[in-house]
Amino acid sequence: MGSRIKSRTKKPAVSRRSSGLPAAPLVRLAAAERPEEVYTALLEAAVALGFPRGLVVEADLEKGRFGPVAELRWPGAGLKAFRGALAAPRHEAAGLLRALQAARLARSSLHDRPVCFFPMFFIERNLCGAAGGTAGCLFAEVEAQSGGLELQRQLCGVCGIRGFAAAVVMELPPAGPARAMRDLASLVQAANQQLSRMHWIRHARLRLREMARLQKAGSELERNMLEIEKFAATGRLAATIAHEVNNPMDAIKNAIYMLSNSMPDSAMPYFNILKSETERVSRIVRQMLGLYRNTQQVRPVNINAIIVETTELFAGPLQQANIKVRSQMGKVPDTVIAADQIGQVLSNLILNAKDAMPEGGRLWIRSRHIAAHGEDHGWVRVLVADTGAGIPRELIPSIFDPFITTKGEKGTGLGLWIVKGIIQSHAGRLSVKSKLGRGTVFKVELPVGKP
Repeated sequence: MGSRIKSRTKKPAVSRRSSGLPAAPLVRLAAAERPEEVYTALLEAAVALGFPRGLVVEADLEKGRFGPVAELRWPGAGLKAFRGALAAPRHEAAGLLRALQAARLARSSLHDRPVCFFPMFFIERNLCGAAGGTAGCLFAEVEAQSGGLELQRQLCGVCGIRGFAAAVVMELPPAGPARAMRDLASLVQAANQQLSRMHWIRHARLRLREMARLQKAGSELERNMLEIEKFAATGRLAATIAHEVNNPMDAIKNAIYMLSNSMPDSAMPYFNILKSETERVSRIVRQMLGLYRNTQQVRPVNINAIIVETTELFAGPLQQANIKVRSQMGKVPDTVIAADQIGQVLSNLILNAKDAMPEGGRLWIRSRHIAAHGEDHGWVRVLVADTGAGIPRELIPSIFDPFITTKGEKGTGLGLWIVKGIIQSHAGRLSVKSKLGRGTVFKVELPVGKP
């Protein structure tokens, strides 16, 4: 009757590889602000790919029922087949929703023509603030589920946030659906990520308001809500930029590959730098497309090696800017980190120091091992200090917030915010000291043990 599309555990069965899908529908999904806008954009983009018609089925997890919430060109009478109880043992749509697996049905009771079924469900990995990093929160449990949709586990007992489950159902094109299926999978993945982000923000906002009423801590919670709004805005911005950058990056990588066999030996050191840095940018773009999830495997790395590599990379620009670099690296143990991300942190701090010294100056980069009392391995500390213009005192408390910059129109205000996010994801610490006209010191501390 139908064939399952293989999928990994509880993730939607979608392909992460690059496809020929235009950036426009993905950008439209990233810019959507309400679930109905996501559903409309998804169905219109799918029909543009060649699927004759489609609909979106959404589950009401509290009532245990499901039904269509959006459709495009689907016969009105046919919508009845997609309504029912989630617990119905023989209902095909209910079974597919409970399984949370993609499927292609050659024949079914749902429609008189072959259809494909792609699930969408809550995939946020961050713990809720009320859980305090402990197990028991829905955000932690949803990743560990292995037996399909379980209604009793869709409500977080700590913070009260409920998950969601939905599915996009498309009538298959008459011929050659393989490419269209891959592109549809990419669309569903983007839509699912956007819906998950909306769901988290909406319920977190409601929870914060309830906490404000019960605990009378309005001012602090208002700041938390503002952080959520900033996260939503920067998430849409990052997704849009990443999708637009991805295609030219592929072209650059192809051009580098074509040049690999025609480079003279004297130019190979520069060619290798170009190749490695292009790969690093590609990995950063993939992380942005993954909505800030760390997709790079962490491993033990000596941070001194990253310091040497990064300072060598910027040696030329710093020398041209009349900036003298002094490195003082102590004996430090290996740290379990994502090397590319820590390299990105150092690159941001070095470039900020360069911009702060337009007339030249001195830049110090120091590393040392800090043994901490009561802890097994302590910390690896890296200081990046400059003799630049410094940061105004009133900006220091918010210097790591998004869109805060001292560079005027030349800065985006996102660099230090990204640095902060990377250090926090490594369970590290980040601080700054600065005086106007005398310079700035950034202190990065990473735990020696696994974050």
